[in-house]
Amino acid sequence: MTAAPAPLIPVAAERLEARHRDVASERRAQIVQGAVQAFAEKGYFGTTIEDIAARAGVSKGLIYVYFEDKQDVLFLTLHYVLDTYARELPALLEGVEGPLERLEKALSSYCRLIDRNRAITDLAYQVTTVLPAKQRAQLKATEFKVNRILQSCLEACFYGGLMRPANLDFLVYQYVMFCHSWALKRWAFEDKYSLEDYIAEGVRLLIEPHLTSAGREHWGPVPTITKG
Repeated sequence: MTAAPAPLIPVAAERLEARHRDVASERRAQIVQGAVQAFAEKGYFGTTIEDIAARAGVSKGLIYVYFEDKQDVLFLTLHYVLDTYARELPALLEGVEGPLERLEKALSSYCRLIDRNRAITDLAYQVTTVLPAKQRAQLKATEFKVNRILQSCLEACFYGGLMRPANLDFLVYQYVMFCHSWALKRWAFEDKYSLEDYIAEGVRLLIEPHLTSAGREHWGPVPTITKG
């Protein structure tokens, strides 16, 4: 009789399990990247699982190993993009000194992140309602992480006497909607303004009017907007 294989020692078993998790994570990321491309090209309702598989370079069957259906792919795709914002924005603020400088960097960086993901940002506003309430709640929680970054930058400016205190709930969402509007309403801006012009106008609208005298002295002249 053939002897039964020796059981894996605990360390080897843990490594094997970790490897399986890594492979699953890599596969999901690969499929999500394919979904980002497919949804951007065809929209959610026009995209099929076959389209996602083709963009991801995997078989249709493999998608169903990691996702229940197209709706599940949509959720993970939107979560992936929001999580990217939540991870990358703090990294872009590293080393930036001064509350006003950090606020301007947060605003400009968020606009640039939105610019990289215009189609998906637009898609999120169109089809998020097809998701179950639990998944929508998870997306909101991830979006709040980004909002809290903007909020902390604003609070530092308020507490430092550089900006006049205002309703944070309203002001944070003015920043969020300004950044998102570069994707949602780009058709109205792209013939007149470059991305850099748009960001400079955001500084003029969302930072300059709220500056105290100390803030104005620190900040100096607001950049001039050049129409395209």
